[in-house]
Amino acid sequence: MAPRLWRPIGVATVLVVLANGPMFFVTREIMARPGRWEDPYVWPLVVAAVAGGAIVVGPALPMAWQGWARDRRMAFAAAIGLGVWASTSAAWSLDPGVSLWRGLVYVGLPFVALAIGDLAPRELRLALAFMTGAIVAASLGVGALWADVGLDDNGDLRGVMTSRNSLGPIAGLGGIVAIALVRANERWSGAVLFSMCSVALVWSGSRTPWVALGLALVVAVVREHWGSGRRFTGLRARAVGLVAGLTVTAAGLAAVW
Repeated sequence: MAPRLWRPIGVATVLVVLANGPMFFVTREIMARPGRWEDPYVWPLVVAAVAGGAIVVGPALPMAWQGWARDRRMAFAAAIGLGVWASTSAAWSLDPGVSLWRGLVYVGLPFVALAIGDLAPRELRLALAFMTGAIVAASLGVGALWADVGLDDNGDLRGVMTSRNSLGPIAGLGGIVAIALVRANERWSGAVLFSMCSVALVWSGSRTPWVALGLALVVAVVREHWGSGRRFTGLRARAVGLVAGLTVTAAGLAAVW
């Protein structure tokens, strides 16, 4: 494996675990457990993901910290403080054991943000492609081969996620990432990812991701074609994209409902 793929794969692994659905799918459907954050059987999965992320991001942390401006350091320290506060607040909750374990997740979120923000553009595309592609591919496989678990009562695809409305946004994000891959001359991988995500979007029957995907595409097209021109620049390009996107969204909502 090329060394440059380690960081995107590490970040994608952490994001897959924090997406909740795949982790709960494994613990509930395969391990026959309740599937909660505080379940001891879930701990190894979370610890493994956090440890993997730390291995990938850890070496870059001191250099990133030295290169940060003072305001970024203060923001990062504030995020860490919020995570610690969320964890210690478990001491006066109704169920301290449950709240403490769930609160600990917030301590790691600033490091996840650091890992994502420290990626180069191509690494970010690959990380999101790995994450969305893994979840969507697994969901399609489960839906086709294990319908009792992969489909809900209405026959809509939920795959390894908890519901169709959890899978739909991930498939929509994968569609946007696929377009970015195609634009970056990674056409085959982008085409495969876009095809999988399109099938997942249709099969899940979730409407909201279609609206969000349409809005994102309209804004992207407007900024691409007119953002560099003399007439539409900067704020104007964003304003035109926003109006056009809202118009498409309103028309789509009217047609659906």
